[in-house]
Amino acid sequence: MMQFYFLSVFVNLLAALVLSGEYLGSKMKNLEPLMTALNARGARLGVGIAAFLVGFLKLLIPQDVPVVGDLLPALGGMAMGAALFFEYMKERGEKTVEEMSSLEKLAVSYKVPLGLAGGIISVLHFLLPRFLFL
Repeated sequence: MMQFYFLSVFVNLLAALVLSGEYLGSKMKNLEPLMTALNARGARLGVGIAAFLVGFLKLLIPQDVPVVGDLLPALGGMAMGAALFFEYMKERGEKTVEEMSSLEKLAVSYKVPLGLAGGIISVLHFLLPRFLFL
């Protein structure tokens, strides 16, 4: 299903931009208007939920090579979606850093490397659509 493939690439790339936006915004000034739009709290939560759901559905929807064919984009989308959700919960004030579990702390503290890795996975998934694991 080509539409779901492009949705996965697009949502993973958006989630990667949101997670690594601070780092990329300082390196590339051309991305500043996009980063401003994506840094709204509601936009980050929406992108996080979409990335998690699309990643989860990529594991469920049958592909040419079941499960393994889209493993990295699916896991990357779910990880980036969870990191964005945990960050939203922290910013909202529902959980302080002391109340967060070790997984939540890990996802929030390593959001930039996770975003960069997710962006690389998304671009490779777009360029090499039939490659195993991508």
